[in-house]
Amino acid sequence: MKASFLKALLPDGIGGARRSLRTRFVAVVIIGEIAFGLVLGLTVGLYAVRSAAEQRKESLRQISSAVAASLMPMIADQDGSHVEAQLQSILRMAEAGDIKCMRVLDGSGNVIAQSNKERDCCSTPADRSLMGLFTKPQVVEQPIEIGGVQAASIYVEFAPIGLSKALASPMLAAAIVVLSIALVSAPWTAWVIMRQVLEPISDLRDGASSIAEGQRDLVLHDGRQDEIGELGAALDNMSRQLAEKEERLRSSYAQLEEAFKLEAQAKTELEQLVKMKSDFVAMASHELRTPLSVIRLYAEMLEAGELCEPTEEVKEAFSSISSSANRLTSIVSDMIDAALLERGLMQLEFSRVDFSRIVRQAVTDARALSLSRGVDIELEDNGTGMSLWADSVRVRQVLDNLLSNAVKYSDGSALVSVEVHASDEFAVVEVIDRGCGIPRQRQSQLFNLFGRLDTRDNRDTAGLGLGLAISARIAEAHGGSISFRDNEEGKGSVFSLRMPLKLPEEISEGPAFVEIRGEAS
Repeated sequence: MKASFLKALLPDGIGGARRSLRTRFVAVVIIGEIAFGLVLGLTVGLYAVRSAAEQRKESLRQISSAVAASLMPMIADQDGSHVEAQLQSILRMAEAGDIKCMRVLDGSGNVIAQSNKERDCCSTPADRSLMGLFTKPQVVEQPIEIGGVQAASIYVEFAPIGLSKALASPMLAAAIVVLSIALVSAPWTAWVIMRQVLEPISDLRDGASSIAEGQRDLVLHDGRQDEIGELGAALDNMSRQLAEKEERLRSSYAQLEEAFKLEAQAKTELEQLVKMKSDFVAMASHELRTPLSVIRLYAEMLEAGELCEPTEEVKEAFSSISSSANRLTSIVSDMIDAALLERGLMQLEFSRVDFSRIVRQAVTDARALSLSRGVDIELEDNGTGMSLWADSVRVRQVLDNLLSNAVKYSDGSALVSVEVHASDEFAVVEVIDRGCGIPRQRQSQLFNLFGRLDTRDNRDTAGLGLGLAISARIAEAHGGSISFRDNEEGKGSVFSLRMPLKLPEEISEGPAFVEIRGEAS
């Protein structure tokens, strides 16, 4: 109820408008002071009423004692007429004031005299309550003793004096108390609160707003050791910490900006180097292809005896030259393909092809190399009749690379297995060799361009490491992939080529240029 009362006195602004803390504090202080003044005034008034009641009781007793004292000689003489005359005389002296009537009884309760014979004098029961003392007639009995013996009793009936007359002085005192508090205490208290609480809070508010706007050289703590002083010290500490953090942020930002510049410069230099490398590879490959073709042509003609009749030793030399020229031509072709892929210039011709037929042709052609090395290739075709959208030339290039690698790295093992099957709308070819396998530290580089670059390897299997990287990118261009795992038989490797049976949405039938950046997935 108290909260509702205060809320009614201090409502929110219209539409939730801001209410001043200063106004609310002053209003609460004034209301509190008035309430305190009312309570204090009522307390003082009640105390004054009680005091007035006690004074009236004492006054009635003293008047009754004085009346009894004036009647005592006459009662001792047992002169009833003189007693009654004295009562009339006292009643006239009261000037129709407090005393209404009086009655004197002897020790036996018989009436000796009374001031008013026309009414039943002093018969009203006395009301001794706080209000009754002022609003009801009061009858006071006063015994008269002669020689230590009660000779008679006198009853004096007093008229009511009225509540307004009785409470005039106490109410006046209460009003003075309330006015004193309202005129002195409330303004003083409000001034003290404004000076000691509200104004410092307003200063802290303004300081906090300045800190929020970026001002960091403010000092809000004025030396006070109370809660407001602690708040000012906390705001000063916050301002210092913000200044330090802003300085660190500025320093970090400058360092970051410098790092970004260096990174951008390094990226530009790297892109230039990559472009230079790609340009060099493309140019060198192009320049090497024609001389190699000439060398290979003349070597084959000399080996066939078209230009002269060579001896057997010379034929072997021409055969070695021709074989080396073929290897160099293959490497140059791979370098050209790598350059085309990096530049996004490799063109693929998509059409409907018989995948199983391409696999069988690749296996048949690879057997010529495998038989010379004592390796047999076994084909298990469970996908006969599978057709897909692909560039048949590039798919054959991928299969030739996988089969060639399997034969080369078989290390005299007698068998390479090729398995063809369908899986989840993909045509899958697995080439399984039982050779030396691939060291784990090099497996992560299998599909990287030049990932096989190893000048320490002098075997005829050595190369630039372009074949698998190019094959992986060609497979990705078809929406497929190439993956690797170790042979479960414990020796050798398994390469899996997955090609989609349906043409991917992002690829259209016919010629398409392929651009693949970064490492193959």
